[in-house]
Amino acid sequence: MLSQIPINLEKVIKADVDREILRAGIIAELDAINLYEQMAAMTGNENI
Repeated sequence: MLSQIPINLEKVIKADVDREILRAGIIAELDAINLYEQMAAMTGNENI
């Protein structure tokens, strides 16, 4: 799971920093969705 930005932004050229920040956010969201789906598959409670 992501808990840190997966790229060193100090090494990214200034013009690409915003793009890389958005990319890291999207990756984190996809990781969260995968976690939720895995946990939902493990429970028998339909309310979870």
